[in-house]
Amino acid sequence: MENSIINKYKNISFDIFDTLIERDVLDPLDIFSIVENETGELNFRNKRIQAEKEARRKSISKEVTIGDIYREYQGGDRLCNDLRDAELRIEEKHIHVKESIYSFYQRCISENRNVFLVSDMYLTTNCIENILRTCNIRGYKKLYISCEYNKNKVTSELFGELINSEHINKKDIIHIGDSPKADLIGARKAGIHSILIPKKNAIGWVRRKIVEEMKIKGDENDRSNKN
Repeated sequence: MENSIINKYKNISFDIFDTLIERDVLDPLDIFSIVENETGELNFRNKRIQAEKEARRKSISKEVTIGDIYREYQGGDRLCNDLRDAELRIEEKHIHVKESIYSFYQRCISENRNVFLVSDMYLTTNCIENILRTCNIRGYKKLYISCEYNKNKVTSELFGELINSEHINKKDIIHIGDSPKADLIGARKAGIHSILIPKKNAIGWVRRKIVEEMKIKGDENDRSNKN
């Protein structure tokens, strides 16, 4: 398959998180638990999740930056800044390159394909560039991050931004990622070919997401009953 992609496409775009790089935790939300343990901020995981939900609720595009999220976090400016810095530090500490994809990525670079990185993410370009440098991911043409364009992959609008900005013929690009909704369906909505790669511990991830949502709804109901 690698030879076929290299030979057929001049332009190759990759998702970033869980495709080129991955966290050494079962669920991305476990990063928030590590922040909670290291900072001593009680119930940080749930409060951080709620802050992001509130920030997205207020956003017309539903895209937010990490700064937007912490503006919704319940705490003073100093606490929020400290927690944000801790999250960024811990995020970078617990990320490593995904070896199963990295070798192909390197081949795309070495064979002079135009490589773009496309991510639905609240981290800014500067934050993600630092993480990518740490993982020795270099040589790509440009990053397209949803929070900086107010467009995402799920709606296909971020793919449209890439195609239009780079003047790419849709037949000359393929996208590779792990999310069925964003990377497979979103790319195909934009009229470009896409390949879905396995998500690490996919079944466990789905189960944990269900439990997380049930817990959050339970907390919301408890607060409603108290009011």
